[in-house]
Amino acid sequence: MRTSLRKEEIFESFTLVNIHETSPQSWLNYDEPERIIMAILGNYEQENAKMILEAILRKLRKVCKSDDDLKKFTKQLIIISRMRNLEELTTKISDEMPILIDIEKDYLFNLGLKKHQQLLLEAEEALENLRADFRAAAREKAEAIAQTEKAAREKAEAIAQAKAETEKAVALQMEKKAIVKMQKAGLEAAVIMDILNLDEATFDLFLMEIEQNKEL
Repeated sequence: MRTSLRKEEIFESFTLVNIHETSPQSWLNYDEPERIIMAILGNYEQENAKMILEAILRKLRKVCKSDDDLKKFTKQLIIISRMRNLEELTTKISDEMPILIDIEKDYLFNLGLKKHQQLLLEAEEALENLRADFRAAAREKAEAIAQTEKAAREKAEAIAQAKAETEKAVALQMEKKAIVKMQKAGLEAAVIMDILNLDEATFDLFLMEIEQNKEL
């Protein structure tokens, strides 16, 4: 195992290159894919982005030795294009050009797919919870309506019963008054019972109540 560097392997300084100040063409002049894709970070106007991207992709097709390399560097181009907010445009242009990328094996695609599936699952669970809440609310509403209707029926029945009892009491009172008037007129008991259609027991009961009221 080596434990030291040769003299020619030692450097004391390096040249700092500001990629954003370099011309895209200077990167396109290279034949190495890893350098060519750096043209996306070069110095150019935003309106020329589409032209630069198309040039990069054409050069990649030319220099890449296999489809796998082409796919690899196209994906790298898409990733670094985010630094210029050009990911959407880069993806669109790469899709339009005859470059085959097995997107289903792409890490970012699978990551996004898993996230999408998780969001879909959460949305389905939320929807089912809403449905359950809606069903519960519907049941509660139906029960409340049923209770209201029951209370209304009971109230109506009570009112009807009270009305019937009042009418009956009024009718009985009128019959008693009629008996008193007819007695004062000198009509016999048999005639009064016949006129009012009363049996003897009811007539006697009325007479007793009339006498009790007189005493009061």
